[in-house]
Amino acid sequence: MLTKEWSDRLLGFFKGLLDFYKKFLALEREKYNILISGRLEQLDGCMKREQAFSLKARGLEQKRQDLLKEAGEGQSSFRELIGQTEPSLQPNMRKIYSELSSTVSDVQRTNKKCSEITHMKLGYVSQMISKAENGPELKQIYGKKQGQAEMPEDSFSKKV
Repeated sequence: MLTKEWSDRLLGFFKGLLDFYKKFLALEREKYNILISGRLEQLDGCMKREQAFSLKARGLEQKRQDLLKEAGEGQSSFRELIGQTEPSLQPNMRKIYSELSSTVSDVQRTNKKCSEITHMKLGYVSQMISKAENGPELKQIYGKKQGQAEMPEDSFSKKV
């Protein structure tokens, strides 16, 4: 069983983790709305913030592992730790666990939706580029081969 001090430390850490993932979820929802609305000029800034969140998530996971090793719990999961914490804190730990689990799932689900929308939009853009490159309109404008325009015979003066 973990001491009250360790139980409090873990509870505080997991509350901070929950707060972090709620902010990450807000960012993922913002990215989703940007993709849905087609405001792609705003996507770059959102992606940069998402990269920062991903790096911080890795750091928090490392901090969690270090904290557990220090407490002598090694590779225990949050769910396993609940039963080892101070009995008076267990209801609060269960509540935090439930919220954290739900929030992380929402982050993953929203991120997956964003990836699917991105792939759909990229497929559409790729299809449009292919049609434009191989379309008869371009061949009429630029000649028989793409990129080679026919030069009029008298385009340059003979004096040159």
